[in-house]
Amino acid sequence: MKKALILAILSLIVISCAEDIIVNTETEVTGVYYGRYLVITNYDSGSPITKRQSVNWTFTDAKYDCTADTSDHIYPPFTCDFFGTYTIETNLNMDNVTSKRNMVCSELDFAYGDFTFRRSNNSDGLDSLIVTQIDVDEKIQKILRLKEIEIEEEE
Repeated sequence: MKKALILAILSLIVISCAEDIIVNTETEVTGVYYGRYLVITNYDSGSPITKRQSVNWTFTDAKYDCTADTSDHIYPPFTCDFFGTYTIETNLNMDNVTSKRNMVCSELDFAYGDFTFRRSNNSDGLDSLIVTQIDVDEKIQKILRLKEIEIEEEE
């Protein structure tokens, strides 16, 4: 009898609080970021080749945009500007990629396909995002390390 009473009380508490339960899955990536995009070919060999570029990266509701920061003089030069669409299920899937201008990169350098991602909140209140893909067939690893940019609102 006591168990039934306790179960009834717990059920009432859960039902009355159901509207207050908020599940945060941390799958939101929308924002404006700045960071580095790395493309590592032959990553599993003794002589991998790494291309780096500083990027301005934006995720809107269903689209993304990558613009190389050419003021950051990284050697070897690697300029890859592109945009596309994305979806999030268990992974971040980037699709429908289009180049924006003449570039020093190939289509294999584009962020395309399934990526794992990890989002974390920094002490300054801005988010960091690490996005990674390993293409075993092409022996290419792509890493995107981004930090959210604080946008000043106009008054």
